[in-house]
Amino acid sequence: MKKIKLIIFMFPIIFFTNCSKEQIVENNTSSNLNFTKQTPINEQLPHSSFDSSEKGLYHGVIASGVNLTRGKIWVNIGNDSQYNAIVQLVNGDKIFYQLTQEAGSIKSNTYSFSGERGAFNINLNDINEPIIYENTLDNEEVFAKVVKGTNGRMPHSFNGFFTDNVSNPTFSGTWNLISTGDLAPEGRGYELINSVVVTFNANMYTDNNFETFNYPCVGNPALNAQMGSLPGNASAVISHEQTSNFHGVTNWDLGTGNGTYTNNMCQFISSGSFSWTHQSNGIMKSGEIYIDL
Repeated sequence: MKKIKLIIFMFPIIFFTNCSKEQIVENNTSSNLNFTKQTPINEQLPHSSFDSSEKGLYHGVIASGVNLTRGKIWVNIGNDSQYNAIVQLVNGDKIFYQLTQEAGSIKSNTYSFSGERGAFNINLNDINEPIIYENTLDNEEVFAKVVKGTNGRMPHSFNGFFTDNVSNPTFSGTWNLISTGDLAPEGRGYELINSVVVTFNANMYTDNNFETFNYPCVGNPALNAQMGSLPGNASAVISHEQTSNFHGVTNWDLGTGNGTYTNNMCQFISSGSFSWTHQSNGIMKSGEIYIDL
């Protein structure tokens, strides 16, 4: 049985051979909280010498539990001797954070960051399970999940959303994916998906376990769930026939690239899909999943 984590506060694809991650260009000037000039966090690589230390780079997703606000987050814990963080929302907004409690952090393994629109704490007692808490954005509580970059690989993420009715949603939330940067063993250049992170009804739910699945249109009967952005195939995800528990059994299927969606028979469809059954009252929902380009 799969191990599912609940935190209360809540893909055929054209294959290429080389992976090229999204680049975000930022301008670290004095107007951005007086940051020291440095290579932007998202353009750095984690130092392998910090693989067993809390120092290094952490990356993941940030999302609201009550609306579809979502984005990506990078946290720098001394990877280049600096301590700072960046959030980039899907609407293009960038929020810069700086460390506010460095002295206390050395003793508690907890670091506090603040910026013009929000603040958060990150606890690194277990570097394999970083915990972000007391996380606010524009005076509202939000959620975030990050993973540590190791072996010189930067983690990677995609944002998205789900809805049971696109034109008039009654059940909707955010749907996000994270990879640690580990390449999938199939050798196509994509990365193994590490986590799916779903938020709705003021909660965040995560699943770190993925089923292998049949993918007959590429001749591989047992493919791993994977993601990446290769030349000509942005925001590509191949994760079919998955089962998770997001406060209820959730069956989901997601294959996408360049904003188009396919099933595992290489047939074009309108979106990814999910079906969800409440864990206690039996209410059932089904609908679409969309990944942001």
